[in-house]
Amino acid sequence: DHGRRRRLQGKDDDAEDRWFNDVPRIHSLAMQSTSSSAPSHDQQLRVLLIVTSLVEYDKGTRGTKRGYDRLQYVVLPQLVDSVSSMTSRGWHVDVYLVLGYAHLAPDRRQMIQRSFPEGVGLEVWEDAIPLHYANTFNKRPKADQSLKMADHALSRQ
Repeated sequence: DHGRRRRLQGKDDDAEDRWFNDVPRIHSLAMQSTSSSAPSHDQQLRVLLIVTSLVEYDKGTRGTKRGYDRLQYVVLPQLVDSVSSMTSRGWHVDVYLVLGYAHLAPDRRQMIQRSFPEGVGLEVWEDAIPLHYANTFNKRPKADQSLKMADHALSRQ
């Protein structure tokens, strides 16, 4: 059943063009005035906001101060601003936070959740640094190469 796999698909959409048919509907939902009557829950634009963060506290490299709370003072303000902007338009927002560090303490998670407007979902993926073959330059890895952590993949927030 395609309807279960794609929430945006309408029942009458042609299977070949269903992603494209969603574009006008998504655009109209995104452009709806906040002063107009609120859309019903099933017509509400749903946004999945994925944010990555390599470190919770600065390491003191590249002009940063060691121990500076990067999560609270760098990541969170921008995240809250983005989420608040989206929810003010009537959009339903879920945040997926992909972390490069091993553990987000419960009080830190609560700090994030409390900062969001009511109804915003939060999922956290800890210790989520992807793996890669270093220095392959888009070529097949050599037989003796091993996978390494690609921490640079989460550093571009």
